[in-house]
This record gives sequence, C-alpha cells and structure tokens, in this order.
Amino acid sequence: ASLVNAVAALPPQLSLPALGEMLHVHDTGRHEACSVFALILKISRSRPNEVREHLAQALADQSIPGYYAQQLLAKIDKAQKRGPPNCPAIQSRFPEPD
Repeated sequence: ASLVNAVAALPPQLSLPALGEMLHVHDTGRHEACSVFALILKISRSRPNEVREHLAQALADQSIPGYYAQQLLAKIDKAQKRGPPNCPAIQSRFPEPD
C-alpha cells in the first residue's frame, strides 16, 4: 500500500500520463489495467478536476483506451455527485494522500 500511496501523492501532471500508458498493458490474468484504473480513481478523490481534465484530453488525443477513459470519467462524475464515502472502515483502509 505504501507504493500506491506514494504514486497517489505525486502531482497528477506527473503520474497520470504514465498511468494512462499503463492502461495499454497486455492483460496476463493479474488484472494489471484494473490496478491502474483503481489508482487513477484514488487520485481523482483528492484532485477530481485535474484528473477529469487529463482524461478528457487523453480521450481526445486517443492516448489512452477510450473504454477506460469513459468509465473513469463516469465514475468520477458519479462520485462528485454523491460526495466522499462516509464509512470509517473504508477511510481507514484507503486514507487520502497528503
């Protein structure tokens, strides 16, 4: 989890391009793209506008797979409408990056 938190704490302008490239990885059955997808969602919890802008531009540039960009944008928009989870168990397992 410390690696995940370290990546999530990076400035989005540094982490998102690399994570977007990782969405092109060939799936070997270890759900590599799913891990990247989840990490992008984690970053979006603290910086939704920056992530949304990056994804929209990446979608327009076709630099990340359209399916993932569309799914991520939909999830970010949905999370913004309902607000942060109010569950101490979730918050303790997945703390927000500093």
